[in-house]
Amino acid sequence: MTEPAPEDRRVELLTRARDAIVVAPLDAGRLVGLARSRRRRRRGAAAAVLASALVVTVLAVTNLGADNNPVRPAGAVDGEHESTPFPAPPAGMKWVGQNGVVVAVPALWPVSESPCGTGAPGEVLDGTMASSVGCILQPQSIARVMFTPLAADPFPTTARGCDESAPPFCYGGEVFPDQGMSVWVSIKLDDAEAQVKRILGSAMVLPAGWTTVPFDSGAALAERVTRLEQAGFTVEVTDSGAVGRFNIHTTPELGAPIEEGATITLSAVGGVPAGGAEAPVEVAALPCPPTDRGAVDLDVSGPGRARPEEAAAPYIDAVLVLASRTQTQATVYEVAENGLAARVFFLSRRPDGWWPDAYQGCGKDDAATPSALTCGGRSMISAAPPFGNPDGVGTRGEAIGVFLTSRVAAALDSTAAYVIEGPGRGAWLLRDDGSAHAHVNFETSNGYAVWGYQACAGQP
Repeated sequence: MTEPAPEDRRVELLTRARDAIVVAPLDAGRLVGLARSRRRRRRGAAAAVLASALVVTVLAVTNLGADNNPVRPAGAVDGEHESTPFPAPPAGMKWVGQNGVVVAVPALWPVSESPCGTGAPGEVLDGTMASSVGCILQPQSIARVMFTPLAADPFPTTARGCDESAPPFCYGGEVFPDQGMSVWVSIKLDDAEAQVKRILGSAMVLPAGWTTVPFDSGAALAERVTRLEQAGFTVEVTDSGAVGRFNIHTTPELGAPIEEGATITLSAVGGVPAGGAEAPVEVAALPCPPTDRGAVDLDVSGPGRARPEEAAAPYIDAVLVLASRTQTQATVYEVAENGLAARVFFLSRRPDGWWPDAYQGCGKDDAATPSALTCGGRSMISAAPPFGNPDGVGTRGEAIGVFLTSRVAAALDSTAAYVIEGPGRGAWLLRDDGSAHAHVNFETSNGYAVWGYQACAGQP
């Protein structure tokens, strides 16, 4: 067959006609009605209608199972340039992911920036800090999905399998080299194998113009705003005027698909009104550690029992506990006698008591250099300036820093004072008699305060 010349006017006309065709879902009833009303037309016309119906039917079958309402950016107007739409998740599900890689999970699953589970029946976790935070003795979720950047995942895998327990524990992973991401799914249910296959089978890379709401574990509010703006997003901050410790709520939620350059709203949840004071929350459910200094383990088993080599002195029987407003989470700080080391535990309150979620053993050999703080032989915080600022500016999340500041100690008339960077920021006091106390409502220049504590006195 002879190819038409590129300048042939008919090629342009046919191309424009083709592009003008709008394919809609097949309305079988209307199609049959039209066919009956036009039986007198030539067979050729009927054949053309049948061929058109066949094309539309094939398109409909091709998209069978996909939602008829594709996801479009909020505020999009027909005819304007917009990002490529993609299928909405199945009913009762949501897309969630990282760096443009998403999977479909139940809509009620919470999304956490921590690699340590919350114990929810099903949850989505950020594995960015998994290599530096050891999660121990956490109540296992029935199902969990973890997204980890390949830069933070030394052993990405696509392995899949199940054990012989009842119900079975099944797992599986996928790796997306171009997006620099790995996805790991683990489920313990009767149909775990099918569910792992279903979740991994839903994995996809978002089309052009789309990405996901970034995870930013450990970033304070101002730092998070800066990073999002540098990534090209428009950021709105809902400022309630509260101070003290608060969580950062993100809308859309973390990991949700979002159009590149769209608006992300950050809200400070919790805290106390500016100028107000909040009574400390006592955590009576958590016992103080035993008096035997060689056996201080807070009933924690596993790797957390090992005392870090960096600690040059035995641990005292002093523990500080920071409880959340709802008394469902707590952070335990165990301080060494020389004031240069600490063990930190993160706990969650469950119906059957307090469960340790993660452990950090930390030591510091140079009190004048906050950056010298190490944890388990690794730097606890990497490339996160200005960590070590005595005014409390630093990171938030699993990474905890403990360092001595003479300025704060003198102001509070204490033997030693510690500024804690992490879930609880503020001044913690260690006295000569081995007792530890928290100074409630100690506010730093950037508005953080300690508002919950438990003090346990050391005994000879």
